[in-house]
Amino acid sequence: MSADVAGIDNIIELLTTATAPGDLAMHSFTNPIIDIDGDTATGNWLLWVAGTDGDSGTEVFQSEDLTYTRTADGWRIKSLNLQFGALRNI
Repeated sequence: MSADVAGIDNIIELLTTATAPGDLAMHSFTNPIIDIDGDTATGNWLLWVAGTDGDSGTEVFQSEDLTYTRTADGWRIKSLNLQFGALRNI
């Protein structure tokens, strides 16, 4: 399963929907690979998420590919592609 979204409103909607079912969660982004080309950049991150819905817990490992753009206010996320990986009940 994957999700590919662009634009701040779509990214916020995706993340709000994806995190809504859980009561508690923690996450860690690791191993960033960032490539900068002028005022644009790409980033590949590994993400670990552990959470609970009150009855059971899950652990998710996935990769996230992002594009960035440099603005007058600094670097901003332009698009996000989630590649869902392993899911494990804990």
